[in-house]
Amino acid sequence: MDYTTRKWLSAGWLMLLVAGCATTADTQECLLPGSKNVESAFSQAREDLSRAECQYRFDAYFQRLMEVAEGDPDTGHARRFSDFLLWANSQDIINKRTAKDYYNRYFSHKFVSLPDTYSNCGYTCRVRDEVAANMRDELRDKDQGLLKVTGDREKYARANDLYQSLQLLIEATCTACESVR
Repeated sequence: MDYTTRKWLSAGWLMLLVAGCATTADTQECLLPGSKNVESAFSQAREDLSRAECQYRFDAYFQRLMEVAEGDPDTGHARRFSDFLLWANSQDIINKRTAKDYYNRYFSHKFVSLPDTYSNCGYTCRVRDEVAANMRDELRDKDQGLLKVTGDREKYARANDLYQSLQLLIEATCTACESVR
């Protein structure tokens, strides 16, 4: 191949490469909602999460929606998030259990971070520090969901009271278990 032919082939490859890059620039990215408007943010999140390539970022989208909703606290946000989680489940983005756990973690006074075990002495007491830390983290999430997003002080007070009662109950149970050993 002579120099001129190689030059034309190289130029052709370069044009194909540039054309290929130009077409990939048109593909939509999975950018978190930038709007501070709650309705717009939910709409964009649904649109983006409808695409399979964005679904792995569900947690980030959910957290961004929480941040947007904090800017405009409203008791109706609990329903809006419930509908969003039901939609995400119907689209097979998250399963039913995960949707329920998300909702309860942020918008219910009940705690989802407690272990599902009947053996408090055998299990919960061995990992009591981890359980306490998980419950503290969940109370922080309830602060965000119940106080900052919905403005529901009464429900947050119930969650906080339940948290205090559960901490006391776990401590008393574990003390009783240790005295039996």
